[in-house]
Amino acid sequence: MTRKNHRHGLYAALLTALALTALPASAQIAEQTLREFTACNSSFFRALAQDAAASQAWPTLERKGEIAWIKVKDRKSAPDNQLDFATPVTVGGLKLLGYFDEISDLQELGRYYYWGFIVEGSVGEVIDKLRPMTVNASRLRSAGPDYARTEVKIGSSDWIAFNTGSGSVPRKNTIERAFIVEGMENNAQATRVSCSLQGAVTAMVIMSERPDLAGEKLPPYSSSQK
Repeated sequence: MTRKNHRHGLYAALLTALALTALPASAQIAEQTLREFTACNSSFFRALAQDAAASQAWPTLERKGEIAWIKVKDRKSAPDNQLDFATPVTVGGLKLLGYFDEISDLQELGRYYYWGFIVEGSVGEVIDKLRPMTVNASRLRSAGPDYARTEVKIGSSDWIAFNTGSGSVPRKNTIERAFIVEGMENNAQATRVSCSLQGAVTAMVIMSERPDLAGEKLPPYSSSQK
């Protein structure tokens, strides 16, 4: 090899090495952060703010005071209410592929808030890995191939453990909170892991459970105003 060709060979090898170094590795977050998410309350947003690994996984986290959240383009419109991660995020053997944050106002049928992750694998594969990191995992119940843990708030009551029927509409002046693990119609190789608030959701509940929505137009403070 001539000196000129040798230099070209070294230069090409250097570029290849730099390119390989630049390839993004799979990011990670703390298992405790995911556990807080499964509680389906404000503890998840505080955990995100305190998790240094989450800040590295999602450099564009929105922050305000003691909370942080993953921002989507438009909560009220698909597909802008979902964010696909450029680099998968791993936690406890799970691979998170994306995040969604959805809001729907169905008038008489209530308001619906869903937020959570798209996770690689079937429901069975995901639930096996997720169960040890799930708050009140013993209350998870199967509904066909899917799983859910549900509570209800009646008027100004505390959250009450309550098993609701699949696809049921919350009763008047009640709010349902659910942790849901379900398959995806358009992707058999991924599972949707979500939290939800449904029904006569009030501003007080939003401020308590979803502090990241403080900047949104909030519903009435009392369910009786619905």
